[in-house]
Amino acid sequence: MKPKISLRQFENSFMGMSGVTLYRRGINEFYLSQGYPRIYEELEAVRPKLEAIGMYERCRDALKQAEAWVRQGPEHDEEAILLLLNVGGELARASGSHEAMRKKLKDNPNATIEDFKADPDGWLLQEQQEKK
Repeated sequence: MKPKISLRQFENSFMGMSGVTLYRRGINEFYLSQGYPRIYEELEAVRPKLEAIGMYERCRDALKQAEAWVRQGPEHDEEAILLLLNVGGELARASGSHEAMRKKLKDNPNATIEDFKADPDGWLLQEQQEKK
């Protein structure tokens, strides 16, 4: 059974996969055994949404390449991290969440993290409702 997640949740999980350094330090021992199987499940759960914005294959290929590099050893960690961060940025721009956050911050240039804690994804939902 596919998990039900939003595209925004997948973006967060995707960016979280760049936490290779935590795995190497022993902080996240389940990075390979559970992290990658879970992110692949999430990838398939949001596949139609990713295909709609042209990012499914890019995300899938980046995850596969990053996993291969991590399994090869620590000398490839930086490449894996940079790949995931770059594709994660592309995903945020393609999905509109990057622009939505820029607009929110432009409207309130003095915003702090406290302004987003109560409802961290509320700004994105508000943006989507305004488009309708």
